[in-house]
Amino acid sequence: MSTYRTLVHRLAGHVGIGTEWRDVWGKTHTTPVDSLVALLEAMDVPAHSEASAKVSLKRRRHLASAPGCLVIDSGRNIAIPLPPLVKSRHWMVTFEDGVRLEGKIDDDAPVLVLARVPDGYHRLAFPDDGVALQIIASPGACHLPTGADGHSWGLATQLYSLRSPGQWGIGDFTDLGALGAGVAHQGGSLIGVNPLHALFPAAPDRISPYSPSSRLFLNPLYIDVAAVPDLAASTEARDRIAGNEFGHRLARARTAGLVDYPAVARAKSDVLRLLWRTFRDQHLGAAPTERGQAFRRFQQAGGEALVRFAQFHSLQADRIDRDGFAWKDWPEALRSANGAGVADFAAAHGDEILYHQYLQWEADRQLGRAVGTAGLSIGLYRDLAIGADPYGADTWSSPDSYITGASVGAPPDLLNRQGQNWGLTAYSPVALRAQGYAPLVAALRANMRHAGALRIDHVMGLKQLYLVPNGASAERGAYIRYPFEDMIRILALESRRHRCLVVGEDLGTVPHAFRPRMQRAKIMSCRILMFERGARDRFKPPSAYPALAAVAAGTHDLPPLKSWWLGTDIRERQALRLYPNAVARHRDEAGRALDRQRLLAALKRQALLPPNLDTEGFDERLILAVHRFLARSPSALMLVQAEDLLSVETMVNLPGTMDEHPNWRRRLPLSVDEMLADPRFNDLSNLRERPRRAEPRKKRHA
Repeated sequence: MSTYRTLVHRLAGHVGIGTEWRDVWGKTHTTPVDSLVALLEAMDVPAHSEASAKVSLKRRRHLASAPGCLVIDSGRNIAIPLPPLVKSRHWMVTFEDGVRLEGKIDDDAPVLVLARVPDGYHRLAFPDDGVALQIIASPGACHLPTGADGHSWGLATQLYSLRSPGQWGIGDFTDLGALGAGVAHQGGSLIGVNPLHALFPAAPDRISPYSPSSRLFLNPLYIDVAAVPDLAASTEARDRIAGNEFGHRLARARTAGLVDYPAVARAKSDVLRLLWRTFRDQHLGAAPTERGQAFRRFQQAGGEALVRFAQFHSLQADRIDRDGFAWKDWPEALRSANGAGVADFAAAHGDEILYHQYLQWEADRQLGRAVGTAGLSIGLYRDLAIGADPYGADTWSSPDSYITGASVGAPPDLLNRQGQNWGLTAYSPVALRAQGYAPLVAALRANMRHAGALRIDHVMGLKQLYLVPNGASAERGAYIRYPFEDMIRILALESRRHRCLVVGEDLGTVPHAFRPRMQRAKIMSCRILMFERGARDRFKPPSAYPALAAVAAGTHDLPPLKSWWLGTDIRERQALRLYPNAVARHRDEAGRALDRQRLLAALKRQALLPPNLDTEGFDERLILAVHRFLARSPSALMLVQAEDLLSVETMVNLPGTMDEHPNWRRRLPLSVDEMLADPRFNDLSNLRERPRRAEPRKKRHA
């Protein structure tokens, strides 16, 4: 091995880039040197030459010897080695609550011992030397609600897919509150939704909730315009809504089978901008009203992150027709929040920037109101995407926090022999440590807000992610290791503080010993019926499911039960030419036929097979039988997919497609009220025999 290659491999080891990986067939692959160099450079670790690699290696060794952040278990004594630059013995700890302790280390002591550090974010300083580091003390295990005894259930839905007579063509926060109240009335504990992350107002055709502009803020398309308080004071907005042309637009959006995101965005933006002006003029004068003061408090709490988010979306709307969607194509002075031209732009577009903050304020208010309206015992079950769009607000606001020169993906496997590139950017583990994990903490806090449960998409990303350098093919990627123990402890700390249970989506290739570590941290596993198999590919019995888990028949990336049973998804893949050849399709068809028989056998072993079941077509009793099967598991949570409840045959998202399939656009066939009144809802909601709640549902605003 050449000297340069040896240096690159050593440097990769220091920052957590794997130099080899093993595929599903057991073959070991060595990561190409050019891929390692590209990933190192993307993490701001120069390695383009032997000289630069030597300098970077020396710097990494120095940084490793002087950590700026320690993440520990709380309530224990810890021994902290003295940082290299510390010469004096005087130390001071400032705890999160403001309490201070200080002292002097014995001259012959090599470490500082702190006793029983409490939960929280603390600061240790050696003031005489100007050295400080952060200490994050964690309880070590996530929050679990009292009574998580295996009898809780909830409904999982895509918020945009909900229907109601008064909405504007997309499910909104008022619909969420109404559905949640109905689920609570039937004894449900939670309602699960797709990620509510902010997308791109200037590009409303970019609709994947798993490729957001920002994971810190909300999608304003979910605002119920009729429920905004400023509507009552805006004659202009009410007149706009009452106009014939606008009424026709709303009627088309409300009756459409698919969500027309650009049309919905235009309609809502037309009115919300009028409402912002009304609010600004009436509440933000020299002496702000009570509502104006509430907005100012929201701004203050949002801080610099909210300002940068609003600046980005104002900039993108201004530049998209001239320079394109991606901020990398904008003038250099505008390519990051710290760009030389951003302050001038902000000064000239202050009203637009405030408008985007107003949208976030109202979205947050309506989401909080929806959760309060629902009255669920656990509450809202939110979803945190694994990454963000590389040209969204998060990466523009803090490019140093992300590996913007590479994308999250997957190596070649049985599902895709060419590997996958998901087009998402991920945190830099180097930056995370250097920043005291602030980006991770901010994302957790934002998504645990108004939530009683949080799903972590691809939770294995807390330990490792497969990254593909920009411009490289997927098989030339590498696994990036993350500071797993630190990140899981921070997750536990924020979970406890927000009283928010955590479900880790641990489907696919799970690293060795990962699930036992999840269990120790009280992170619930995600167990899906179709993947829970035993010997000879038989479906596992309910008793084999773990207690610390959320169980479901499927996910948004899998066909609903009706589609799975009828093979609709296979035929659709064939129609879209997603199979490489006829052999692959025939293999899927043969496997599905066997799986149908395996499922019937599993139901029969539990005495749940309905009599005279129609196995040639589709018998809706099968859906009830499958959920009765899952309800017998000891798992803490059971989720019912709305698509299964209503016997929907089409997939929410067909992996491997973009525009070929209407991903993230399907609307449910029934309105919220119709769904709650449907006998199938009553049948599925009673499976876990929770007592019904007596509270009536709140009505939608007129």
